Amino acid sequence: MARPRIAEEVIKADLGKVLCKLEELQDAQIRAAMAPKETAVTLTDAETVAALELLKDPRLFDRILEDFGRCGVVGEEVNKLMAIWRRCRASWTIRWRW
Repeated sequence: MARPRIAEEVIKADLGKVLCKLEELQDAQIRAAMAPKETAVTLTDAETVAALELLKDPRLFDRILEDFGRCGVVGEEVNKLMAIWRRCRASWTIRWRW
C-alpha cells in the first residue's frame, strides 16, 4: 500500500502549530504552579484559646524538646533549641516588620 506524499512545508507548519500549543500549555501550567496559594487558616474560639494557652505555657520549650524526642531526635538539646529559635526568629521578623 502506497503512503500519501505530504509536502515538507505542510508538515513543518503543522508541527510548528503543535509546538506553539504545547508551549502555551506548558507556560500555563508553570504559571499555575508558581501562583501563590491562599491558605488562610480560621480557628474556632476553642482552638484560639488552646493555641494561646500553649504559647503562654512556661514549659513551651520543654514540651517542644519532648516532641523532638518522641520523633526520634535525641541528645543535643542546645542544637534543637537553636533550630527552634532560628525558625521562630525568622517568622517573628516577618510579622514585626509591618
